[in-house]
Amino acid sequence: MNKRRIETDGKAPFIGRLMNLSGITLFDIRQEENKCVFSVYEKDVPTVDKILFERGKECVLSEKKNSLFKMAVRRAGLWIGLLAVMALAVVFSRCITRITVEGNELVASETIVEVVRGELGAMPVLKSVADPERLKTAVCGIEEISDASVKIDGNTVFVTVLERLPAIKTPQGDLTSKYDALVTKVVVYEGECVTKVGETVKAGDVLIRETDKSAKGDVYGKVWLHENVAIPFSEITPERTGRYETIYCSGDKKPEYKGKFRLYERVEEEIVLRTAVPVKARKITYFEVEEKRREIDFEAQKDDILQAKFDRMEKSLPAACKKLKKWFFIKTVDKMYVLDLYYEIETKISE
Repeated sequence: MNKRRIETDGKAPFIGRLMNLSGITLFDIRQEENKCVFSVYEKDVPTVDKILFERGKECVLSEKKNSLFKMAVRRAGLWIGLLAVMALAVVFSRCITRITVEGNELVASETIVEVVRGELGAMPVLKSVADPERLKTAVCGIEEISDASVKIDGNTVFVTVLERLPAIKTPQGDLTSKYDALVTKVVVYEGECVTKVGETVKAGDVLIRETDKSAKGDVYGKVWLHENVAIPFSEITPERTGRYETIYCSGDKKPEYKGKFRLYERVEEEIVLRTAVPVKARKITYFEVEEKRREIDFEAQKDDILQAKFDRMEKSLPAACKKLKKWFFIKTVDKMYVLDLYYEIETKISE
């Protein structure tokens, strides 16, 4: 049924009650300054005009309904389109869409990219789930790579790798150096010694050469270990908004979340429902969270961060090594704190 728009003097609550008492169905009633505007079925227009006339009010029919409605529809379409573009832009700015690799010659870029994608999952992926330290560990797990740095900038993950030097092939039985080191002690039991105390050797250099007898001995040296760590000025962390939804279920099956929260934290606990027969159930609460950028107070946390990093380096030290000293340098590069950690040890270098 067709509808007509009507304007009249008066307050919307009064006009609404008046029409309802007269059996008139109203649509879209609202107050515009001193005017009450509403819509009725076209068949009810004469009745509405009569009711208003009896109360000394003028009944004005709007002739611009169709054009105003079309204009409103067009404007709504434009706004919806604009909001959709803005939403896509916001989502895109929070996602990783590309991976680039530098510094590799022995390992194919496709291999490194595949390892990174294996950690990230299907792309595009939110930046909040991409941990540079975890990605670095995964890349360093490739046998031919000795070290790597991972940085996330914009929509791209930048991976720079340091490949292992190819091992120098020596005659079978020679003792070679396991590290780049400064020789501090040499003990030869059999074979020919080709190094001396105070000499600098590189990983793979021959220390004791096999002759007519097998090469046997122990060579010790000072070794300098280095680790590079990057810490951003700020980080994005999820925080609860205070809104939550709760559901109850039984059995071991994990229910699929169909609520209205885009990001949420799931908390589950077992409860007993107080019914005629007590029943065990699971109470699942979904807390809405939102991503907030938090500035890192590096100065306050510096000592703890350094201690944690040095502790991790110590776990990788040879078991029988002698720890001589450790030191560090801190610099800021591209909105990040860059820590260069060094450990000096003395250990057996021959193998």
